[in-house]
Amino acid sequence: MCDIQVDLSGAEFAWHSRTVQRVLTREGAQRVAHFVAEFDPEYQRLEVHFIRVLRDEESVDHAIPTAFQAFRRETNLERMALNGRLTASLLIPDVRVNDIVEVGLTLYGNTPVLGGRYAAWAGFDSFNPWFESRHRLLRPLSRKIFVKEYNDPPEPDITIRDGVEDSRWQIVGQKRREAEELTPP
Repeated sequence: MCDIQVDLSGAEFAWHSRTVQRVLTREGAQRVAHFVAEFDPEYQRLEVHFIRVLRDEESVDHAIPTAFQAFRRETNLERMALNGRLTASLLIPDVRVNDIVEVGLTLYGNTPVLGGRYAAWAGFDSFNPWFESRHRLLRPLSRKIFVKEYNDPPEPDITIRDGVEDSRWQIVGQKRREAEELTPP
């Protein structure tokens, strides 16, 4: 399950993500066991709410501040371009097949280059679908948002309350689409 919520109605931009993944293979355990979140400390603040491993009836939270490592990976260093972004990383110990890994985080702040504007996309990827995918956008009615749809996304459920528009898109049980032969990755 992938749940993304964007809040433009508060004092600062907030992007919240909650994912829930069941581990089906050993390779999946290795992939899910590495938590990575990238942010720019110049204008963003990362808050990790939880990183839980659910096994049988037991739940273990691994989001302990001392367990994280922060890396500065300058991907354009050879071009002499520094961006200052940091990567928060955590290796979750002892993730096994049939475990459920649940991650919740919020990223606060927005790119200053946008001048307070909001630009993003919400992907309902049919080549790599989640069992349930939700996207929510909260915005004050005074703030205009332009939405450009591609590939027939679900219709939003829109409600208005106290001057705030709440738009929600959701897909449950999306079927995986197979890529055509010789399609570039």
